[in-house]
Amino acid sequence: MEEAMCDLKVFIWDSGRGKLNSSNYTTVKTADRKVETADVLVVGVSEGDGSLILLCEDFTEFIVSTDLYHGSVEDLIDQLPVHIQISHANTRVISINFN
Repeated sequence: MEEAMCDLKVFIWDSGRGKLNSSNYTTVKTADRKVETADVLVVGVSEGDGSLILLCEDFTEFIVSTDLYHGSVEDLIDQLPVHIQISHANTRVISINFN
């Protein structure tokens, strides 16, 4: 889900630091993202803060939360290239299925 805040008031101190305040017209907009399913060939894996980045053969990158993948990253790297089926919303993986 993507969110946006509109009609905020900007307050800036003499020091140059600032903050955003709500106004009478402040709104929060959310946009639902379409969930898609894809069969992909993963050719690379990198590990970030709380996530894995899967690099596919067409150079598409998918983000997998480490809460979603509980296996060993080293074991996954040893299996490369590997075919997987994923459900994702704008490259953020929601479910992962190894073939």
